[in-house]
Amino acid sequence: MIWCGILFGILLPLVIFFVPETAYRRQSYEERLRVAIADDSKRESQEKKDATVEQKETLTAVSETGIQSEPKDSFLRSLRFYTGVYTETPLWKIFLRPMVIFWYPAVLWAFLLYGATLTWIVVFSVVNAVIFTAPPYNFSVSQTGLISLSPFLLSLIGEIISGPMNDWTCLWLAKKNRGVYEPEFRLPPIIISFLIGVAGFFGFGATVHYQTHWSGPVLCFGLANMSLAFSNASVFGYVIDAHKELSEEGMLSPKLEATRREHGCN
Repeated sequence: MIWCGILFGILLPLVIFFVPETAYRRQSYEERLRVAIADDSKRESQEKKDATVEQKETLTAVSETGIQSEPKDSFLRSLRFYTGVYTETPLWKIFLRPMVIFWYPAVLWAFLLYGATLTWIVVFSVVNAVIFTAPPYNFSVSQTGLISLSPFLLSLIGEIISGPMNDWTCLWLAKKNRGVYEPEFRLPPIIISFLIGVAGFFGFGATVHYQTHWSGPVLCFGLANMSLAFSNASVFGYVIDAHKELSEEGMLSPKLEATRREHGCN
């Protein structure tokens, strides 16, 4: 807990100064397109042109000059604690959305996978103190705590690899699909998570049951955490891409339910 407090204390000022708010009121593509076409029509002459040629020139002007990004805030302005309201949706609807979207098939599947994996990892963390302080391991309290180095290192490796690998898979599949991206392209790397998870979860139970060398259950404990890192890249990437307009609620629903299960709430 002391080290967690130290790390959070270091990260807090970094978050305040280097993680600015990126939300803003975005115009829809149709609104920006209408404005761009209106501006473009004022600049063009009144001569009649062929409909096909006019349409191509208008779209070219829209893509080059009409749709422009908004000016970026200065660094000091980005440090504001309150930057306004970004939605016109009633507050009660915002609170109810996670409960409704939880039953969407993609979100429900994400909860089942993420929640079940996280629950068993928490179980491993709880039973480690009983398993490794008893024979044949006879670890001290400090030695039992060092077991967490395995999931820390393997989870770190998993997080470093899983993101770029998932993005590369999506790009490769999109090229195979004639440049059209689909949210389901996030799912194939979950096969790797499944294989690592089988080795980690079942391996932990087998090594503890047969009382193998301590490196066996410790390594499997790390692999179980590594599988969660790989599955998160696929699970949450798929939920966000499948429900872009409700991505915040889609991310919140499985995490809330997993937390509830983790703490044994009904």
